[in-house]
Amino acid sequence: MGNIADQFDGPHAEGEQISTSQLAALSHEFRTPLSGVLGMARLLEGTRLSAEQRAYVSAMRDSGEHLLGLVNELLDFARLGAGKVELRTAPVPVEDLLRAVCELLSPRAHEKGLEIAWASPDAEAVIGADESRLRQILLNFAGNAVKFTATGGVLLGAAPTGDGRWRFTVTDTGPGVSQAARDLIFEAFAQSDPSHQLTGSGLGLAIARRLALAMDGEVGVETAVHGGAVFWFEAPFETLAPTLATPPRPLAGLRVGIASPNLVVREAASRQVLACGGTPVVAAQVEELLPLTGPQDVLLLDHALGLGGRKVRRPFDRPALILLAPEERDRIARYRASGFCGYLIKPLRRASLAERVLAALQS
Repeated sequence: MGNIADQFDGPHAEGEQISTSQLAALSHEFRTPLSGVLGMARLLEGTRLSAEQRAYVSAMRDSGEHLLGLVNELLDFARLGAGKVELRTAPVPVEDLLRAVCELLSPRAHEKGLEIAWASPDAEAVIGADESRLRQILLNFAGNAVKFTATGGVLLGAAPTGDGRWRFTVTDTGPGVSQAARDLIFEAFAQSDPSHQLTGSGLGLAIARRLALAMDGEVGVETAVHGGAVFWFEAPFETLAPTLATPPRPLAGLRVGIASPNLVVREAASRQVLACGGTPVVAAQVEELLPLTGPQDVLLLDHALGLGGRKVRRPFDRPALILLAPEERDRIARYRASGFCGYLIKPLRRASLAERVLAALQS
């Protein structure tokens, strides 16, 4: 008797249809009791529990949600295999899409000490696409990147290719993907980690590929410039509201210094400064950045540099903004007291970046 992967990827189309229909029925049978278990766990969390009991209930809920996620993947895979997925095209703001994916995955990334950000000079465009399915592809790519990356982070991007198509990318600072694994990684039930230290259904990337095919698109993976991997998805999408031919350049003529020990933070901030017309000056540490900048420049300094108790602006006679994660807002007052002009929340939004940098120059 062959394994389940053989049943799905075998040469007989009829056998695959039988397997997908059976799997769809089985997935539905799993969902009902699982939903009941999760509902009871949430109710329990709202009652009086000791710290030990609350930890047990939280572990039960986390395990149930993980299992439900696997069941949902099986159901999606079955539907795609049976050709039962309908695409609903609607206007999709590219910036909102990338930001939503980052916000959904940021808690998981920050738990691992990772950064997750997005940057695209064409983010203000609006395209015609099925937003939920497009988001699903990016979540599969970015979720995988967070899972396999130990240090650094994940950067999302999007750009038109000039032929009526758009390319979406997810770049990580993880271990990369070997050439041998690239040939299999988008197959159902494939695992790129031979040690099985990182577990999963092996369906996420296969689902992404099938969704891409349903959109007349394609997926792939390449090696990132600084190591790691770049997962990409490309498909024809109508640009309903293009980026302005001459976009506003509120930071034109300005130099913005960026210091962060994290490559993803540096890259994302640098791209956003460029998109605003400014000139980024980048370094890993503030001590490296200061000789490269002058009093007329604004500094963007990452909280990860550990500057909370250091008065940065006054001794060096230049305005500085601190870069914080959403959960670090409680540190804003302390940074203001230590000489910072203000703050920006990561991942950076272009409008907020320009507004805060210009305000810092006037302060």
